[in-house]
This record gives sequence, structure tokens and C-alpha cells, in this order.
Amino acid sequence: MSTKIKSEKILFNSTRFRVISQTIAFGATREKRDLIEMGPGVSIVVLDKDNNVCLIKEWRSAFDKYIYQLPGGFCGSNNEELLMEAAKQEVREELGLPTTRTVLKKLKAFYLLGGMRNTVHIYLTTVNQFAQKPQGETFEAIELASMPLKEAYERFVLGNEPTTATTIIGLTTV
Repeated sequence: MSTKIKSEKILFNSTRFRVISQTIAFGATREKRDLIEMGPGVSIVVLDKDNNVCLIKEWRSAFDKYIYQLPGGFCGSNNEELLMEAAKQEVREELGLPTTRTVLKKLKAFYLLGGMRNTVHIYLTTVNQFAQKPQGETFEAIELASMPLKEAYERFVLGNEPTTATTIIGLTTV
């Protein structure tokens, strides 16, 4: 059976995402489906020399509370150089660390859901020590937290403490 997207129509467009209506041909059958499209994102696993991981404590409207998560943000492109620059910018802004010597290793790239166009790229970097104060954007009220990687894995991967899928995948791929 031949499957092909026959048409797409933008139903809603904002600075962060858009909703697209698609007509898809499954052989002779046509079906309408909606999907959400978001720009690519980056997330960074930052470890210190003692194998502690740095997490951001930030209020998230989807949870209606503060949660711990890996530092990260959006990037306007899937170009690897721009993704790495966006990851370094997040290290600089959210962790308050200089990035002149930041070496990033790509761990994984993945789609969040089958009904979304959104690629998240996870990187790893190591630092001698974490900064004491984040330098986030003015609208971000964030705190830094560090804990042994094993503890983070137990709390967020094995345990039930709320976090993001990106954090869980980052902690399992390091």
C-alpha cells in the first residue's frame, strides 16, 4: 500500500508552534489528521568531575508547579552547528557558565511523539564545577540544583517525581 501526504493546511500559527491539518492517502483511502509542529529543541546533560548532574528547577505551566529538568531550549534549525550553538547558549544562560571551552558530545536525537514534528537533540558536556547563579532570560525564574547522577536516575527515571521526557531520555543515555 502506498502512503503519502497529499496536502497540508496551517490551522494555527504562533511563535512556538503551529497546528497543521493534513490529508493523507493510504492507498485509495484518504484520511484527515492534525499534527503539532514545533521547532527543534536542545537539552544538555551537564556533569561535573564528581559525576553530579546539573538540573534546573523551573515553573512549568503544563505541570502547574516547579519541576526539575535538564537545561535546554528551542533552536530555529536542525542544522548541527546552530543546534550546538543553541546548546552552548543554554549552558551560558541557564547555568551561568562561560562556553568558550565547552565541548559538547551529541547523545541522541528523537521525536517527542508520533503526532508531532519536533526533534529534540540531547548533548553531554562536563565542567569542573557548576555556577552558583543562573543568568536566564528575564522571564525565567530558575534555580540550579545538582545531585549525583545515580540519585537523579532513581528520582526521575525509576521514581515518580514529575519531569520532562527529555530529562528522562537524557538521564538514560548518559
